[in-house]
Amino acid sequence: MNYSFFMGIDVSKLSLDIALKDVSGQLISSYVIENSLHSLNQFLVEVQSAVPLNETLFCLEPTGHYSNVAVGALVEQKCATWLASPVDIQRSIGMTRGKNDKVDAIRIAEYAFRYSDKARLVTLNSIELIRIRELLAQREAFVADKAKYLSQIKDFKGRISDSAFESIEQANKMVAEALIDAIAIIEGQIEQLIRSSEALQRQHDLLTTIPGVGKVLAQTFIAATSGFERFNNPRAFACHAGIAPFQYTSGTSIQGRNRVSHRANKRLKSLLHMAALCCIRVKGPLREYYQRKVAEGKSKMSVLNAIRNKIVHCIFAVINRNSPYQNLEVS
Repeated sequence: MNYSFFMGIDVSKLSLDIALKDVSGQLISSYVIENSLHSLNQFLVEVQSAVPLNETLFCLEPTGHYSNVAVGALVEQKCATWLASPVDIQRSIGMTRGKNDKVDAIRIAEYAFRYSDKARLVTLNSIELIRIRELLAQREAFVADKAKYLSQIKDFKGRISDSAFESIEQANKMVAEALIDAIAIIEGQIEQLIRSSEALQRQHDLLTTIPGVGKVLAQTFIAATSGFERFNNPRAFACHAGIAPFQYTSGTSIQGRNRVSHRANKRLKSLLHMAALCCIRVKGPLREYYQRKVAEGKSKMSVLNAIRNKIVHCIFAVINRNSPYQNLEVS
């Protein structure tokens, strides 16, 4: 779609800094409003007399729950809304000096103006996926906290007096049990959101037919791929997850081994690693593949990474075929 106006929104906890550019890329005006549903709705009513909302591309960075109000209000008003990658915006700018919210809003508006053809618009379905991502992040935080409190029990055991240890053990177990209950609540909310969408439920059911893919990995895949709309092939997703090996050579002076990039979704990479470990512990083609390659002299980590890639290919295969997993032939 061709847009006539481009609105960059820099989101902070309390305010929204907004910059408006026209089709020629000239800055028309800047605004600062409260980061609230009422203020944003009022702003949209006031600005639409001069700027047609249906001809405007709204662009902002995902800032967790601070941007939820703005995204929800814009989508509700049927505004073209783009949650752009902060990394992409920064790279498009190049080297900069100084930083403030007004300047950031202008830079976001400039990015929307220059790259509007690449915009992936937020939909009502996207909002549900954003909620799933946030719940998964909260679940991860609770799981990490639970592990921390349980490990403290082991760490203190035998190193402090029995009376002190008993008190610490009791307190830490109480916190861990509370966290287990909280995790169950979060997981229930995630499952409810997935069940509310027939397409997401179908994807979840297909993914969990793959050996090694449990509900958390399936949910994380669905959220990370925006319901498999953000990525359309396994290689691109493998790059995103940091498991795709790349060459590191230059002329005759640099002849490095193939290795994965450190720019990765570390959570996805970790979950895929656990899935790969699960696959090599039970009978099946991936365990046989692992044993054969290790026997041939391949490093265990490189073989595990190959298995992570095979799992990713299986995931995209069942989604693209819209049919459950079938036995994998590996070579």
